[in-house]
Amino acid sequence: MKHRIVTAAQMKEIERAGDAHGLPYLQMMENAGLAAYAELQKQFPHPGRLLVVCGKGNNGGDGIAAARLLFLKGLKVRAFLVGDYEKLTPDALEETRRLSECGVELERFDPADESQRAWVLGCDVVIDALFGVGLSRPIGAGTPFAAAVDWMNESRAAVVAADIASGVSADTGAVLGRAVRADRTVTFTLPKIGQAVGEGAALSGNVEVRDIGIPADLVRGLVCRAQT
Repeated sequence: MKHRIVTAAQMKEIERAGDAHGLPYLQMMENAGLAAYAELQKQFPHPGRLLVVCGKGNNGGDGIAAARLLFLKGLKVRAFLVGDYEKLTPDALEETRRLSECGVELERFDPADESQRAWVLGCDVVIDALFGVGLSRPIGAGTPFAAAVDWMNESRAAVVAADIASGVSADTGAVLGRAVRADRTVTFTLPKIGQAVGEGAALSGNVEVRDIGIPADLVRGLVCRAQT
């Protein structure tokens, strides 16, 4: 199936419209987590050890939702938060609460923790939910975010990006400082320009488009108007 491709701004407009038409951001996050989970189960039915690397934004919330669903299916999963709990978006914080209710901790990522590094390097599948399409500035060298990207790239695991490979510009495909090399990308609603051009095309791996519940008529109308 052919899809229109969108910019980050267009995708944000589509999501705002979905929220205004009765699909709350939290439900989109749940649906995105389910989409990531479904794709992982399809491609890796017996994944062994799993890791979800989460940022503080809504992309991180998608990953936290996926971690909960994977755990509830009896899989061995850990979830790392790169950044501060205090900076989680409200919806990502709610997903963290739901994960905690299941008995799974959203662990603070520590680049100095050798046991965390060993888990990242030795796990079987990593879900990259560090940065979404809103990233607009380079990932700084020497930061925990850079370490998380580097560890994912050094891992023997298959890397599945949630929505977009972290560090890839959604609009240009350029690498913003450094970027995750994904084997697969589960992108939500529509593919992004950066997954088809520049370095982003190579870093995205196989791109699978998954619906997260935004009405198709609404999506078509907004994309056509934005591209006119």
